[in-house]
Amino acid sequence: MARSGKTKSMRENGQKHEPIYDVYMVGLKADRALEIERIDRRVDQMFDAGLADEVRALFLSEKSRTYNSFQAIGYKEFAPWLKRLEDDENGQSTKS
Repeated sequence: MARSGKTKSMRENGQKHEPIYDVYMVGLKADRALEIERIDRRVDQMFDAGLADEVRALFLSEKSRTYNSFQAIGYKEFAPWLKRLEDDENGQSTKS
């Protein structure tokens, strides 16, 4: 915007939106139950390989939980779990 005086959205609206390379789109579709089973298996493997310990070590600092890199899928979902874990360790269980 500094040079042209146009906003990003103004520039994008003026573009053709045509690929500059040959593009081949490929899509895969599997049975939903099979997909869920594979996802569940992969999550179990990640936990068995130490995902929880890795996340806990990365989030030792409260400040680190605010970093953009920790907003990625998977990491941010650990925040409530870590909070409950810490509360339990400090005798402040959030269970009713």
